[in-house]
Amino acid sequence: MSVATPSSGGVHRCRGPHGRVRRSRLRARSGARLTWVVVASLLLLAAGPAAALTNGDFGDGLTGWQTSGPVSVAGGELVLADDGPSASAAWQAVATQASRSILEFEVLGALSDFTPSDPFGFPDVFAASIYLFDDAGSFDPATSTFDSAVSVLTLDWTGPYDVNAAVTPSALGGEWLHVSIEFDSPTAFMAPAFELFELGFVGGDSEVRIDGVSLAPVPEPGSGALLALGLVALSRRSRRQASR
Repeated sequence: MSVATPSSGGVHRCRGPHGRVRRSRLRARSGARLTWVVVASLLLLAAGPAAALTNGDFGDGLTGWQTSGPVSVAGGELVLADDGPSASAAWQAVATQASRSILEFEVLGALSDFTPSDPFGFPDVFAASIYLFDDAGSFDPATSTFDSAVSVLTLDWTGPYDVNAAVTPSALGGEWLHVSIEFDSPTAFMAPAFELFELGFVGGDSEVRIDGVSLAPVPEPGSGALLALGLVALSRRSRRQASR
């Protein structure tokens, strides 16, 4: 039998089995709402801020990218070509999302082995870099207007050299390479850049293809610890509710 009794605040409370059931349901609903809030927060924490780089698969042509020289998109891949005395380049300036970032991309080089007979002659060379800068309005890789740069790798007809990244065979097969590099990003902006330098001065004898460019923040070390603590708290709460 349920008996209504006045509480100290003058509000009648219901004792008995019906009252206990009602209180149990309220606790369950409150716990469910809290669980969803915590889970959503933990998922956002684990995901981190979204990277700002767009059209890294070149499905929309060159949208989002700035270029110079003979640059095009063919078969969903960025193509850097040479036309004699000029270089070709593509880059995309984005706002920095975290103090440390990771850049990944696929690259296929078809570079000429021709080297001018001049004692200081060099063959055509491809370079991947990350430019760091605080003033987006004045950034210009052609005139070296930036604060600093991270060299990712250099590539000529012999293969990669001056490598500061992890380079492995690509899932695309053939001679494609997968490149991945983590780097400090202390400035307000950054720009992954791909450049083919025409050093052999023979037009149309070199080409580099790029695909699958991605840029993402590296989670802060504390984020993993907070995620673990949140999951432990949820686990303990679930055990307590199950034991009631």
